[in-house]
Amino acid sequence: MSGGIKFPNGVFWGKAGWVYRAALDGICGALRRTPEATELLNELEDETDSARTIQFIDLNDWPLHKQAQFYEAIRTATLRFQDQGPIGWNDPSFFPTFVDAMIELQQLANSATNSSPPD
Repeated sequence: MSGGIKFPNGVFWGKAGWVYRAALDGICGALRRTPEATELLNELEDETDSARTIQFIDLNDWPLHKQAQFYEAIRTATLRFQDQGPIGWNDPSFFPTFVDAMIELQQLANSATNSSPPD
């Protein structure tokens, strides 16, 4: 099974389920350190939310402040993964692929921040 994130600028980030889940866990970890993002954190950690049940996040209907919190959490999580390395990974050989996927996700978040939705 795979998971994905649809950005307001029409771009889609889709990866293997394990990559999506590890990314979402890292994003939630970053949100835990941001008191004003408690509502978003609760939503993403809710086992009945589409982020968990169908492994899909559609940012199109999110208010801008919520999108900004999510994008900042992506940046924070990416930096944390890069700094910490494969600590706690069962098979560290998968870590470089995961970090590449996080860097791609961060780049997509950056481009979504600087662009408008397609016509």
